[in-house]
Amino acid sequence: MKVFFYALFFHLTLNVYVFWRGWQTLAPKKALRAAYASVFMLEFAVYLVGLLLQRYLPDGAIRIIG
Repeated sequence: MKVFFYALFFHLTLNVYVFWRGWQTLAPKKALRAAYASVFMLEFAVYLVGLLLQRYLPDGAIRIIG
């Protein structure tokens, strides 16, 4: 369980940093920023599903997620 929290913390930290630096480079147009934020939210959701359900998902799905 400890490894799960370390992986989640590392992923969150790195993901927030990359998101913030990319957000700063984008022009302040709402449509582009909304799409950018949506991509990061989708990526995080897929990461969590893969991390939580890795025992139950088929190997092909884990390879795509991981």
